[in-house]
Amino acid sequence: MKALTTYFVTRKKALLSLLEKSEKKYTPSTFHQLRIELKKLNALFDLIEFSSKKFRRKKLIKPFKSIFNQAGKVRDLQIEEATLKKYPEYNLLLEYHSNLCRQQFKEKKIFFSLLNHKTTKQLKNQYKKSIPFLSEIDREKVNGYLIKKMGEIKIFLSQPNLQTEQLHELRKLLKVYYYNEMNLLVKNKNQKTPKKKKLTELLGNWNDGVITIIQIQKTIDEAKINTEEITALESLKIKIAAQNNVFLDKIKLAILEFE
Repeated sequence: MKALTTYFVTRKKALLSLLEKSEKKYTPSTFHQLRIELKKLNALFDLIEFSSKKFRRKKLIKPFKSIFNQAGKVRDLQIEEATLKKYPEYNLLLEYHSNLCRQQFKEKKIFFSLLNHKTTKQLKNQYKKSIPFLSEIDREKVNGYLIKKMGEIKIFLSQPNLQTEQLHELRKLLKVYYYNEMNLLVKNKNQKTPKKKKLTELLGNWNDGVITIIQIQKTIDEAKINTEEITALESLKIKIAAQNNVFLDKIKLAILEFE
């Protein structure tokens, strides 16, 4: 499929552009976009693997796993900071803020140590290995893939009282499906699916809250800040958990509306 090849080339260029950026030009948005591009590449590999038994998605995506995971560690700290900045109490958490900055510096240093000529060379090699498989994919296989993925999503949606891990898995399935459908394969790319988009966005907001609560609890357990700030963090954790419960109620409604 010509559209598939064009999309693959676009993803390659976008990913290379991000990997070759200088450290000074990296912002929270850059880390976020890098992870999105790697998720899109993985989703595309998932489609190719479905269409060809000889394609080995896990083997081809493996060189980028360490980069993805390390970018995720940086991103989690950035989400934590962005979430807490919404609360006035954050401005009083001086020791906590200093600790958070040190953590970000440490994780960023590890991340940038992974970006080198070898990384870009690996991407180009994986691209060359993947291109021949694209010719094996036709519209029928694409439709079959999307039907299968939607079936997996609906199995999750049919389960009552989804737990945290199930919600995380549902979020991943939705992303894989929509990266391939909305960004690549649908005839009308401007066609909107508001109910489905709403569910994905709610799961994203809920996930940010989960990440922040986990990160706050780590800080509390490590006890590297003063007791007053630990008490303030406990209070903030309760507020974020309450907000996440609101998101969970909205997610339940969005699941009922999902078509």
